[in-house]
Amino acid sequence: MNAIHIVTAISDEYCRHLAVMLRSLFENKKLEYPVHLYILNSGLSDRVMNALNDSMQEYPLKLHYVLVDRTLYQGLIEQKHISLEAYFRIHVPELLDESLEKVIYMDPDTIIKEDLYELWSTDISDYYLGAVEWAFGDDRMNILSIPEQYGYFNAGVLLINLEKWRKENIAQRLWDFLNHNPEKIRHMDQDALNAVLYHGRLHLDPKWNYTTGHLLLLRLDISPAIIHFSGPRKPWTQGHPLEDEYFGYLKKLRWDYDLLFGIKSPSPVQS
Repeated sequence: MNAIHIVTAISDEYCRHLAVMLRSLFENKKLEYPVHLYILNSGLSDRVMNALNDSMQEYPLKLHYVLVDRTLYQGLIEQKHISLEAYFRIHVPELLDESLEKVIYMDPDTIIKEDLYELWSTDISDYYLGAVEWAFGDDRMNILSIPEQYGYFNAGVLLINLEKWRKENIAQRLWDFLNHNPEKIRHMDQDALNAVLYHGRLHLDPKWNYTTGHLLLLRLDISPAIIHFSGPRKPWTQGHPLEDEYFGYLKKLRWDYDLLFGIKSPSPVQS
């Protein structure tokens, strides 16, 4: 069975959350296939990389650390609960080897509850990407000139057609939109992705990116394949209705938090 390729972007502070996400991925992985993970970063510390490498040795996982110049993105719109590293995903086709035709992009504040091969096997040959409708996107569509029938998607989980992006120079088009329309940008590169690619998006089942909005705003009662702790309400900050999912996998990690982070092993934050 062919390998699947996953991309994420982190700073040192999100290392722990990425490790939790990876633990959930392999606990719920049913089929036999290797996983390649490309970690976009602007310079992780040795202790963080060593911790990730050590904690993942038991899994069929190949880690690739992809260094990105963070200064290129300075001056772009930011949000308090989202790091500047989120912008790195728009340049994924240029940062990875040209032999890769598609990837799954995932924010590290996610928990994986089903085998990812079903998502990976989705045919997006005619699309720029596959993504899930976002619960808070209605007010963005008019500002970004998106026709109502297309909707607005969340960029925390994306199935990206790298081949199509490269052929049509999508990364540059996204970069140009961000720099030429700062007055329209609120949700960072997610706004640019929607504004440029809305007409070439495959609508994915909400189970593949079950956000906090799906849970609290839409009251969508489904069995999620991927839980995404979107927005400022995280299990490790303000608490979250599904925080037990996060802390359950966290407790299974064998890390010395005092050594790695200078803090004691975290306990759940009460919401």
